[in-house]
Amino acid sequence: MIVLKCSEAIAISIHLLKNGMSKEELKTFLENNYFSLAFNLENLRHACTFTSKAINSVPQAIFCFLESNSFEDAIRTSISIGGDSDTIAAITGSLAEAYYGIPKDIIDNIKLYLKEYMIPVIDKFYEKGKTKKICKE
Repeated sequence: MIVLKCSEAIAISIHLLKNGMSKEELKTFLENNYFSLAFNLENLRHACTFTSKAINSVPQAIFCFLESNSFEDAIRTSISIGGDSDTIAAITGSLAEAYYGIPKDIIDNIKLYLKEYMIPVIDKFYEKGKTKKICKE
């Protein structure tokens, strides 16, 4: 049941951010409806250990996003806390993309590592209007 609650919190957060909700409003909404986000970044960096439990990754990922000031800062912050860092960074990155977009220089650099056939697929996904553009210029 908690896994569904965590998944729902991420999905609704992305939707709300894409539709203009501020970070402060999002934090209040999540704390009123899902779970506490009362973390301290330095404490997380010292105490976060690996676990596959959603409740030990999702709130922490949201907190990292809320503490960030850019897409890159969100990713760096999420990785810095340790724990299930690939999962935490993926969640944080999804929230950060919805809020900040992905900077063009990061996209250009990522495309250098993608298989050629993948680029049109990704571009088509973003052009379909399913999400806002992949980058903010």
